[in-house]
Amino acid sequence: MLPVIVRQAERGVRTLPPHVRWGAAITELREDLEGDPDRGPACLGEYLEGIPEGDAPEAIQDLVAAHLDVSWRKGCGRPLEDYVEVFAARFSVLRSPADIPAELVEDEFLVRHALPGGDAPRLAEYARRFPGRPEVMTLLERRCLSGGRYVKLRKLGQGAMGEVWEARDPASPRLVAIKQPRADLVDAPQAIERFVAEARLTLGLDHPGVVAADELVQDEGAAPYLVMKLFCGEPLSARIQDYHHPTTIRTRAARRCLFDELLQGLVTVCDAVAHAHSRGVLHQDLKPGNVLIGSAGAAAVLDWGMAIACDDRTIVGTPEYMAPEQADGKADASSDVFGLGAILYEVLTGRPPHQWGGGERPGDWRRVVREAAVERPRRRSSRVPRALERICLTALAQDHSARFPDAGTMAEALRSFVGEVASVGPDAPRLWAGLRWLRRVFTLPGSP
Repeated sequence: MLPVIVRQAERGVRTLPPHVRWGAAITELREDLEGDPDRGPACLGEYLEGIPEGDAPEAIQDLVAAHLDVSWRKGCGRPLEDYVEVFAARFSVLRSPADIPAELVEDEFLVRHALPGGDAPRLAEYARRFPGRPEVMTLLERRCLSGGRYVKLRKLGQGAMGEVWEARDPASPRLVAIKQPRADLVDAPQAIERFVAEARLTLGLDHPGVVAADELVQDEGAAPYLVMKLFCGEPLSARIQDYHHPTTIRTRAARRCLFDELLQGLVTVCDAVAHAHSRGVLHQDLKPGNVLIGSAGAAAVLDWGMAIACDDRTIVGTPEYMAPEQADGKADASSDVFGLGAILYEVLTGRPPHQWGGGERPGDWRRVVREAAVERPRRRSSRVPRALERICLTALAQDHSARFPDAGTMAEALRSFVGEVASVGPDAPRLWAGLRWLRRVFTLPGSP
């Protein structure tokens, strides 16, 4: 959120809130430390100049946090006690170790753990340095799992059931992703059971398009958590938004490159869903927000919380991307094919296939999902390639039997479009079977 510009009526001028002014000081401090990281805590006095004395106690905390971050990352980190030595006479929040705000102690703890070659400080060290500070230890303990086996560094995202954190394994230089139940659900037995069921499903999937899970940890007296590989990427929904509503001007070649990346990522997603189906698992909530997209076609399907064994039935999913039969609780593997088509539809048009007048979901959305025809992508944009429109509409067919027979066949149809037939290798027979089926539905450009 952008800072609010406020008007001070008594002065008749527009001024920025104080934190915006010292935000510039923090930026300057970071830039200076990047070039000279050995500058000690005393240098912070320079960046307090121009900040009103009444705001300085709050500003110094932000400046100390920034100094901790850069100096430790550059190998010149100092303990918080050094800042106390410099500023004890000026700021009550740095008068002694007992007065240091708990949040600053947490900042130091986390920045030290974030370093690949860091000294991985233990809780015992902080209990010794800050005795009689239960609020400090509570903050640090919340960051630690299994007695410090993993340390949560920052939250990456949150869904309906769980939250995902970037975490450090202090015993090794690796970063991992930790998924755990949301804090407000840890005392709900049904939510915990569902979380554990999802975790076990994820552990049973082994595909590049599914974030690899290492282990499910269930410590006695604590909420369970799932340790996963850290996937570097961003939500597909954000990448689609960037493609259709760019914030910077792109050349036609750059737009085509981004479009190809989106399609290649979707091929990976189709393959991942096909793998899950081969293990008897449905996703049932496929949408751009549940896909991470990396570089060079790398992608990963997230949030298997809606996933169930194929012989179970329940109404789940997001209505804007839902197959007609899901509205009646009759989902099967072809429902996920519809979900893949819904993702492709948004790639092509920038919008989901089910849209509501006025933007608000109507009370009878189930009827709309069951009965409303999906608008052809080329009606929204004539630039949509006809072959991709046909692939998309085949996946989004109202009738099960008119859709692709499986997610793998849809993957091969997309793969042929992006020109990656040569990379298929041992899967070539399946590719040609998929294309033969596809030609019975429509004719691809260049087909005899």
